[in-house]
Amino acid sequence: YFKAIKTVSNELEVSNIYVDIAEEYIYIDDIENSFEYIHKSIKLNPDNESVLRIINFICNAEDEEYLNYTVDVLHDFLEEFPFSLPLWIALGNVYEILEHYFKAIEAYDYAIAINPSHMLPYLNKAQVFSNLEDYNNAIKVYKQMLALEENPDCWILNLIGECYEELNKPETARKY
Repeated sequence: YFKAIKTVSNELEVSNIYVDIAEEYIYIDDIENSFEYIHKSIKLNPDNESVLRIINFICNAEDEEYLNYTVDVLHDFLEEFPFSLPLWIALGNVYEILEHYFKAIEAYDYAIAINPSHMLPYLNKAQVFSNLEDYNNAIKVYKQMLALEENPDCWILNLIGECYEELNKPETARKY
């Protein structure tokens, strides 16, 4: 990877190589160096969504120490890159894993404010509301997603139907 960086002049490609290096550091259980390369990647491309994959990979370890460290690092990164959509989504994901649901919703709201047409923060926010068994708010968020879609996918409709099912409204659930 270090040799590849020397042959590439495009910053977006270098940013992606840094993500690959970060992933390799995860494999050898070196989270600090992994975050160093995530930071380098974000410096070159604050919108690099590959960063989400790496941070989610770290979070799958479900080690609370890693998760809390990840929150701290993401806050540091967001101080430097406050308009990075992937960082806000990643922060929301970590908070969701830690079951800090209201903080997750807040992070997803920031992501939505940055890019109101990006579907992932809406989906994640709706899932948090479902985890909280707040199906009415989940439905509202799913309907926001529907409004964004030119040709709504059936999966969004199905998710709305599942929420109505949880609200014990079978007729409305069937409709969706």
